[in-house]
Amino acid sequence: MTGYQTQSNALYTSMVTEYTFSVGGVVQQGGTPPATADWATPSNYWDGGWALNSWNERYTYSYQGQILQTTNPLDIPAAAAWATISSFQIEGSSFPRPIDSTVFHYSLDGIQTLLAMDASSIPANAVWAGLSSLSDGWNATQNHGFASYVLGRPVFSLPPAVDPQAGGVTAKARVALDRDGTGYWQVLAAAAAAPDAAALRAGGSPVGMTAGVVHDIDIGGLAVNTAYRLHFIARDGAGRVQPDVASVPFTTLRREQTIDFAQPAAQTFGTTFTPVATATSGLAVTFSASAPEVCTVDAAGVFSFHSAGTCRMTARQGGDATYGPAPEVAYPVTVQPAAQNIVWSMPAALVVDARVALSAAGGGSSQAVQFSSLTPAACSVSGAEVAGRLEGTDNCLLAADQQGDANHLPAARQVLSLSIGKGPQAIAFTSVAPAAAKVGDTYAVAATGGASGKVVVFSVDAATAAHCTIAGSSVSFTAPGPCRILADQAGDANYEAAARQQQSVQIAQATTTLAITSTPNPSRPGDDVTISVSAVTGAQDRRGALRAMAAALPSGSITVSYNGAQLGSAPLVGGAASITVRLPVAAGSHGLVVDYSGDAVHAPMSQGFTQAVVAAPVPTPVPALHTVALVMLSLLAAGMGAGRLRRGRMGR
Repeated sequence: MTGYQTQSNALYTSMVTEYTFSVGGVVQQGGTPPATADWATPSNYWDGGWALNSWNERYTYSYQGQILQTTNPLDIPAAAAWATISSFQIEGSSFPRPIDSTVFHYSLDGIQTLLAMDASSIPANAVWAGLSSLSDGWNATQNHGFASYVLGRPVFSLPPAVDPQAGGVTAKARVALDRDGTGYWQVLAAAAAAPDAAALRAGGSPVGMTAGVVHDIDIGGLAVNTAYRLHFIARDGAGRVQPDVASVPFTTLRREQTIDFAQPAAQTFGTTFTPVATATSGLAVTFSASAPEVCTVDAAGVFSFHSAGTCRMTARQGGDATYGPAPEVAYPVTVQPAAQNIVWSMPAALVVDARVALSAAGGGSSQAVQFSSLTPAACSVSGAEVAGRLEGTDNCLLAADQQGDANHLPAARQVLSLSIGKGPQAIAFTSVAPAAAKVGDTYAVAATGGASGKVVVFSVDAATAAHCTIAGSSVSFTAPGPCRILADQAGDANYEAAARQQQSVQIAQATTTLAITSTPNPSRPGDDVTISVSAVTGAQDRRGALRAMAAALPSGSITVSYNGAQLGSAPLVGGAASITVRLPVAAGSHGLVVDYSGDAVHAPMSQGFTQAVVAAPVPTPVPALHTVALVMLSLLAAGMGAGRLRRGRMGR
């Protein structure tokens, strides 16, 4: 503390007759403040000129960081940082004039002679403060002040403070006194009992102090992450010792550590990555990811990349009892779209006019693989199908492409080379083979072929040529038995020859018509009657009948029966036969039956006719209508035979 005493000026005699001060936590008043006082202030003045004491005093003091005022000095707290009288009156009652033009001195941060013109402007954290000069208001002459003072016990202009140092085993303390002196310090575990002043002076480490100078104290030999207290006391050169030991708690730092983590390279969507990072402490490093929509990291430190973008990878080591947290190391990592590959699946063999499905496995893009033809003249593509157009070796080039999306790059085009084979051709009969074909019939065969445009060619299987013949598309049935009609179509540059197709017809024997006459008819009982039979091939039309007659006249034999009894038989020669029989019958109409035996070409058959028997003489018979027809047919056949004979001779 600093206690000021008054001095006399040229006009008046004034002196301090009472001080108010704090000693040992108790506020007291007396004529002289002791050297051990924590603060002191004049609290009464005697003016010899007026022979009066001061009155109407006001005091300003600092307590708990605040500047406060009071009119009663005994109300100033014992623990105040400083206190000073700041205004009073001393003149007689007839001339009351307060003092003015005050000047105050105070000490702060080791500087003892700082000035303030108003007590309220003295800093709350000043070490001491006091009134040093004033005018009494009656005479403007300035009292030269209260220059004498008494120093109290040393006080800190900068209380001890401890700054734990990196590494955890050292610390640095800083302290300053308001005067020259010696400080004593000791560091003990926080739980240890604090030493008293005598023990600290005896066992502590000394440090020389200069007034107002901040001194650094290096503290070593500490354990990391441990609680301690710095105990400090000071004495000045006059032997005055601070009343209390200052104890400053502090905790040492943990050891420092760093993380070695190199910038990762760019990553790719859909992949994983395990970064490598180490801490100088040897403790395990953990990782975190900043954007879960782009990347995540699992407990094992494996990053997974879910979309293209930027992933911030942060490496951390939180420390332990020995090591403090390491500075985080973080890097932005670019996550690139993934590449895509296309792999063709070999399609089925491709031929002209055929379509085959195309298939290719692409990447993970949301876009489908697209197909196209690079040789549209040889092959065309529609959707996922290719159609062949021209036969050739490796003449169809197909392209497979796949576009990218936000997370995928476009795939590189893949080209597939295909050979196109000749297209097949197929023949289909469009005509229906007759189900009841007979010798002498004809059949117009028809069929469609393939796309080559070549004509479908018909022929008869050589194995059945004895039964049928063909001219163009017209088939003639010449003998009973099977007839196989063959259909062929040749190929060309783009089409294979069609597979041969066949159509089978079963030819039945020709039907036969008998022309029967008898002479005489009517006859008389007991007459010999000549029965004449001409056999001709039946046909659907006259032209067919003529062809059948020219090809082969019926052969075989005929038998005449009456009432089941055979009357006689004869072979057919040139398609005709005659049998003379005697009918042992009475007059009347009698039905006779002629049976034809058939031959290889002609089917057997039976035909009846009526023989009239009269008792009276029989007139000359008139040829029946069917007999005339028979004669005309015979003449026609003879004429046709003669025509063939003439043509044959002319050809020779």
